[in-house]
Amino acid sequence: MEFGASIGQPMQSHLVVAVVLNFGDLCSTISCVESLLASDWKTVAVVVSDNSSDMLLKDRVAGMGPRVVYVDNHGNLGYSGGNNSGIEVALSMGAECVFVVNNDVCVVKDCVRTLVRAYSSLGESLGALYPQVRTESPSSHCSLGGRITIDGRSVHMLLPSRNVASVGGMHSEIDWIPGAAIFFSRKALLDVGLFESDFFCFCEDVDWSLRARARGFKLFNCPDAVVVHIGGNTTSKMPAEFREYYPLRNRLIVAFRHYRLIIALIVLLRALMYDLLLLSLKELLGNGNSLYLVRMQAIKDALLRQMKWKFLPH
Repeated sequence: MEFGASIGQPMQSHLVVAVVLNFGDLCSTISCVESLLASDWKTVAVVVSDNSSDMLLKDRVAGMGPRVVYVDNHGNLGYSGGNNSGIEVALSMGAECVFVVNNDVCVVKDCVRTLVRAYSSLGESLGALYPQVRTESPSSHCSLGGRITIDGRSVHMLLPSRNVASVGGMHSEIDWIPGAAIFFSRKALLDVGLFESDFFCFCEDVDWSLRARARGFKLFNCPDAVVVHIGGNTTSKMPAEFREYYPLRNRLIVAFRHYRLIIALIVLLRALMYDLLLLSLKELLGNGNSLYLVRMQAIKDALLRQMKWKFLPH
């Protein structure tokens, strides 16, 4: 492999290091790594960042050859901290591009090559690329990145899979890059920094994207590069308190950190209106297990910038 290539050098010299985060899902992680190794871009290496210290995974990785590196995080650092650990190793390996991918996706054979081609053509201001993320169902929608609405919501740009061919090789600038698959430039990572580790998970992709844009970097989608989402969502297996607390807290932190005050207040008001409805339903149904108090804790912590991790799975 040739390390440390830069824009303008022959495409074959670009070293891409993928980062795959594992948390208690060995089979999905191995399948994702195998799809990366099957890429037709031969200067691709893989860092497996393990949040669950799985010795069986460590042994499996050891047998996958010199292009795969195992990193034990000695605990659950969340999406942000776990991926940061892998990104740091990737940069130390001399990666020109770092490809962070969820472990429950399959990377199509020509995906990395297509992303490198786009990276080489879009210039020094490129911060990161987002491939087309589709599901196995041909009738479903695919994601082409994220946009931020006028009232401060971060939403996915979805397109029916059958219509993707209409966008062809066009690269559209986007507001934020969802964390399922992010193709970072080394320059952007060194300039902007890594994910906000205190977020643990949820909204760290939006936060990084907005920090990158504030530093003058541009974010694009790359519809011709494809990854297929084939597994379940790790966060869906987490406790309900976890799934309520982190998205709300981090969404509010992003709003007050990056948006105009009026937009941040709209985001806060929307959360409070939802909680008033939740409280009303709790009183109506007599539901002692309501998540109302968890959400109020999230709002309080966001406003006070309390970034301690809470409601983590055992």
